[in-house]
Amino acid sequence: MRKFILGASVALAAAAGPAVAQGLPTQAPAPVVPVSDGAPLFTGSAAAPAVLPSGPAAPVVPIGGESYPIDGGYGGIVGDAAPPYRFYTEGSFLLWFLDSTTVASPLVTTGPSLGILGQPGTAVISSAQKADYGAAPGFRVAAGGWLGESRLGFEMSGFYIGRTNDTHTLGGNSATILARPFVDTISRRENVRVVAAPGAFSGGVVVDHSAQIWGVDGTPFWRVINGDSVVVDVITGFKFLQYSEALNIFDASSILSGGASAFNGFGVSAPAQIAVHDRFGATNSFYGGTIGARMSSGRGGLFWDLTGKVALGAMHQMVTVDGTTTLVSGGPFVTTAVAPGGFLASGAYTGTRSDTRFAVLPEGDFKLGYQFTSWMNAFVGYSVLYVSSVARPGDQVNRNLAVTQLPTSPTFNTISARPAALTDIIDDGLWVHGFNFGVTLTY
Repeated sequence: MRKFILGASVALAAAAGPAVAQGLPTQAPAPVVPVSDGAPLFTGSAAAPAVLPSGPAAPVVPIGGESYPIDGGYGGIVGDAAPPYRFYTEGSFLLWFLDSTTVASPLVTTGPSLGILGQPGTAVISSAQKADYGAAPGFRVAAGGWLGESRLGFEMSGFYIGRTNDTHTLGGNSATILARPFVDTISRRENVRVVAAPGAFSGGVVVDHSAQIWGVDGTPFWRVINGDSVVVDVITGFKFLQYSEALNIFDASSILSGGASAFNGFGVSAPAQIAVHDRFGATNSFYGGTIGARMSSGRGGLFWDLTGKVALGAMHQMVTVDGTTTLVSGGPFVTTAVAPGGFLASGAYTGTRSDTRFAVLPEGDFKLGYQFTSWMNAFVGYSVLYVSSVARPGDQVNRNLAVTQLPTSPTFNTISARPAALTDIIDDGLWVHGFNFGVTLTY
């Protein structure tokens, strides 16, 4: 190679000789930077000699014969080199699990003694006591970018898990004893409202739990580490999250020839039907600030992200309790009447109450993905979120009732003495976790 360069230099000198003799302008030859065999030559003028590039370059990952800057899965800038893109968008399908809930108060009983608690043979039907929501589908979207040539970026993101239900249906015939237990605050004894009993009532109970969660984050982030293979961002910002949950209890009884009931204090006999609906709803709205960090790395076509952050703020809790009792009378003319108040949701226990409490929301997210092109990657991840303070409907159930405040009691009296309504909201913790499947686009 050196012999070839030397020969080429001699030939150029010979060709330049006549030109000089003819008076053409001359110029000092460009200095040659010696390099190893096979490397390109860098040349320049005598006044401005060539300078080799300096400073750290963006690490690249070879993919399909090409090289793309590692973006950590969210369009970040690696090192000090100018980024090939400024913005990114992300969409994910979520398959998350909401924490199960248990109702402490017994909702439905059975047994030879009409299901009265404490009597021989009485058993609580456990399937009505717990809600297991299983895997709930949802989605997450995000968009962000870098502000100018700085290391400061901003991201807006939001997720949504639609309403998911866990429903239990009990009874539905006259051969089973079903009852809804309560403590009569007047007699101070266990009592029941009979829904189904052979020869007296044919009926059933439906217990339905439902939940929904969504949230929005606005997060400025600052790149603090620009490693060749690892980058780290500090995250701050604002978080809003809302978790809603409801407990609905329905029961319906057809009065048979051997049974009798009441509606608004008046006796009712066969072939009438009575339906009762209790609803306990809870809405939890969180407002707070967020701080955390995100670390990303990649090798080959693969990359991974690890994010951890915590939000501190106020949780506004609102609990609503309401119910209705419906009478469908038989005979030649069918009539329907509706009275306010159900069974557990009746009397002084109906209405809305609210409270605001301090809450902590730590969360973590891990992603493993592959960079398919310079502008697109796909990933799978796992997320965990804990909410320290939420009101859940099952915790708000109170079975201490005065029989005189039940619309299905023959002694029902709207102006009778009633126990004071509960004023304190009972709160609990909530876990949400699950899988993410998504795509990131950069431009």
